[in-house]
Amino acid sequence: MAPLTGFAEHLAVVCLGYEVVCRYCRRFFTRHTPAGAPAVSIRPPLPGILVWPAIIKHEGDDELSYVASSQQWLDSPDLNACPYQDADCLIDAQGYIFELFYSRSHNTVTISPAHKQISLARFSELVQTHLAVLAQCCLSKVTFSSYQQGFDLLASTLEPD
Repeated sequence: MAPLTGFAEHLAVVCLGYEVVCRYCRRFFTRHTPAGAPAVSIRPPLPGILVWPAIIKHEGDDELSYVASSQQWLDSPDLNACPYQDADCLIDAQGYIFELFYSRSHNTVTISPAHKQISLARFSELVQTHLAVLAQCCLSKVTFSSYQQGFDLLASTLEPD
């Protein structure tokens, strides 16, 4: 197989025939070999495949919990073993909503796709409200043209470890 290019940030990939998927972000890459020259095209993740970072929206709480990666999720019992409420949800970097199911018997949380996407306008409202609670910025200046811009803003407001 010819070496694939364009994978600088996608270190671990699994080959699925002519499709390759990154184990971390779950983005799909397709290998094309027109005229014998390898090229790679990227297609976005499928709905239902969680793309990190993500936020947790707790019902009745204006503050959001930012989760930078699957590793942070796995390493933190406050995230992966917390008894969530039925209306709590996780929203991924593509705006897809996931339900959080807590199992008392196993003390674990299962993340399940809700097969819905939050609107960019509603996502912006959640981020604006979160920032207002933290007194982080002037809300009239906060606008997003993508989910990624909202996640970048949330990440920039985190306190350094």
